[in-house]
Amino acid sequence: MATSSCRSAATRRKPTLHALRDLIKHGAGLMNLRWSMDGFLPPHTVQKLGKDSVINLMGFKDGTANPDASDAALMDRLVWVQPDQGEPDWAIGGSYQVVRLIRNFVEFWDRTPLREQERIFGRHRATGAPLGRSHEHDPVDFSNDPDGRITPLDSHIRLANPRTPGSRQILRRGFNYSRGMTRAGQLDQGLLFVCFQNDLDDGFIAIQRRLDGEPLEEYISLSVAGSTSCCRVCRGPSITSASR
Repeated sequence: MATSSCRSAATRRKPTLHALRDLIKHGAGLMNLRWSMDGFLPPHTVQKLGKDSVINLMGFKDGTANPDASDAALMDRLVWVQPDQGEPDWAIGGSYQVVRLIRNFVEFWDRTPLREQERIFGRHRATGAPLGRSHEHDPVDFSNDPDGRITPLDSHIRLANPRTPGSRQILRRGFNYSRGMTRAGQLDQGLLFVCFQNDLDDGFIAIQRRLDGEPLEEYISLSVAGSTSCCRVCRGPSITSASR
């Protein structure tokens, strides 16, 4: 059975709802809707898509170290599957997409002191700058901090992208989500995480192995079992649809 993934985006919610209904109408008898999730971005991020980082519901910038999607050579190296990679024929020219729904325990997080939050992420909350720096996109060089006195060795920024030979980036596009509250009376909010890469083992999987056991795990969880999917994404003007 084939599985397809489609993302619709707009500056207002109503057009995306009609786009979904239109797909269901024209796909009647050919496909069934199995899973759907609404996400949103801050208005300023939507207006500067690709030029500004998302602020997640924990109050920190997300996607600062994303590779430059306008650099075709870089995208060929990191995102688009090449003929000489040894991947299946159906994957060549496409990309592997991973979708993950990450719930944030925001009540617990909001009671955590700011300094501890910043050490968990490895960035200043107000600016998004790496710890000890002033601006969000200031270069990071962990070789100058081998003992983690400035940026803790187990901080998210350091584990996710250690900036060492052999570590590689993935192209991320995150969306915030909010689904009211749980039966236990807790807020159901978090991050709809989406990423693209041409090698899952060297990309998403390698990063998850490094992140295993990080302090941030105490504040997050996968709220939907099996929400991770890997698909071939069709190459085009924008990364919006995928099929397997």
